[in-house]
Amino acid sequence: MGDHLPYDELFRMRLDLMRERNQLQARIKELEEVYFGQIRVIARSRITYKKKVERMVRLAEHALNPTDKEG
Repeated sequence: MGDHLPYDELFRMRLDLMRERNQLQARIKELEEVYFGQIRVIARSRITYKKKVERMVRLAEHALNPTDKEG
């Protein structure tokens, strides 16, 4: 009739594929957690850097024009 695989072999292959899919999904989840964790770290460091730069600018402006902030 052709090259048909026995049912038990097909079932085993299906289980292997499901197991592999689950492993890949778990790995994708791990990588996403790392990726989004890195994005959060980068975002925090950029915010921190921006705040430091803004503070330095304010200090420099005040040093150049000390009477501006005194009201």
